[in-house]
Amino acid sequence: MIRSWGRTSSTLVLLVGLGAMSNRADAGDFAWGAGYIGEYTTNATLSRANQIHDWINTGLLGFGYRELTGDVQAFVQATAEYRNYARGTYPDYTTGIADAFGIWHVAPGQFAWLAEDTYRQLQRTATAPATPDNFTNVNVISTGPDVLLRFTPVSALQIGGRVGSVNERGGDADNVNFGYYGRLLYVTSPTTVLSLNFEQLSVNMANDVAYTDYTRYDAFFAISQNTPTSAFSLDLGRTLLQRERGDDLVGNRGRLFWNRQATIETGYGLAARAGYGDSGTDLLGASRFFTGAPTSADLLLTSRRTAPPSTLSTLALTGGPTGTISGDIYFDKRVDVYVYSGYAGATTVGTGLRGFWQKLDYETTPNDRTEYGGYAEVFRPFYYQLIGTLFANGRRIEFTDIARDDTEWQAGVRLQFRYSADVLIFLEGRHTERSSSDPAFEYKETRGLISISYSTAPFYNPMLTR
Repeated sequence: MIRSWGRTSSTLVLLVGLGAMSNRADAGDFAWGAGYIGEYTTNATLSRANQIHDWINTGLLGFGYRELTGDVQAFVQATAEYRNYARGTYPDYTTGIADAFGIWHVAPGQFAWLAEDTYRQLQRTATAPATPDNFTNVNVISTGPDVLLRFTPVSALQIGGRVGSVNERGGDADNVNFGYYGRLLYVTSPTTVLSLNFEQLSVNMANDVAYTDYTRYDAFFAISQNTPTSAFSLDLGRTLLQRERGDDLVGNRGRLFWNRQATIETGYGLAARAGYGDSGTDLLGASRFFTGAPTSADLLLTSRRTAPPSTLSTLALTGGPTGTISGDIYFDKRVDVYVYSGYAGATTVGTGLRGFWQKLDYETTPNDRTEYGGYAEVFRPFYYQLIGTLFANGRRIEFTDIARDDTEWQAGVRLQFRYSADVLIFLEGRHTERSSSDPAFEYKETRGLISISYSTAPFYNPMLTR
């Protein structure tokens, strides 16, 4: 059961504090917000039998911070939630969500310090339903220096180090990790960077009985290209995992991301990956996309910085977290495709479509599975303050280690009403069903939601961080 936020990360404090280091009183923008959510569910335990109706009260409180100056780039969103089940189906508990990224240019173009933090709830196991007793709080932190040594105006060597940790409340996936990297960078044009990369990461597991310590080595070639209307990145290489117990692992690695903004309101893209991963690294990688964190090559060579994506981030997932937490290593193959329109302004009918396929092969734990599915939404502004949305999503899970396959789908309608510049109201109704080759895990649920939230600035709203 999720009881609290768990360990409070000092990284969030550090990231907000970066603004003070820029020696300008107006360096960053700060906002806070609060809200209430009332939900009625016809099946709080998501079970086939003994369905329990309940009313869920949720209080929200959080803040946002952003800064895009010459010395500091920072983006923080953090929201705490307190949940109460009126009929006592589950005990009251607190949880939250946070994404944070910050980099301080101590000596611009030469030396910088980076800090990242992400806080999420992940499922303990993919075989159980998504109820509070199957979720746990996970906090991932990483920080360290970046140093750039220029050879010519278009070539450089970048070196750096990282220290980080993965903290799972009440679980055994905790680890402390540290590593270093080196990159030979070459700028072929104002928009394109080529690089040869070497990375090393040592991971020390807290539970070294269930899991083994290991050292990871990656060598790969990468290309990154960014224009005002498109973004493209590709890296290809090899990974070596030297484990303290068991055989070493060797495999290919590949990452691809491409996004094209066809017009101011429409775009499409593709993301693909293949290689060894772990829950903490992948969760932090997904957080970088939500915060709009620039790559080190982009930041130190070209000093380009754009605002983080908003609605697009719900569709253009970069093949991030698996949705479950584990201290095990896995080989992950994933492809995401997406298209969107109408997100730049509430003036016309908008759509969003996303499809994905993923295959996970764990080294020791019996969590191997293949998943595929998609998400679709259509929204229409009735007038400036009111937007209606129809949405649907589905997912097929085929387990490898157990004789079971699940199919899940959900459909619903949502109304978003902006009562004023700082007050936002949501009404939502949705129906969810799961069918399974094992009938004991099937369920149906209908849920209704009403929420009201207040925020002091448009770039942060506690409802929009959930």
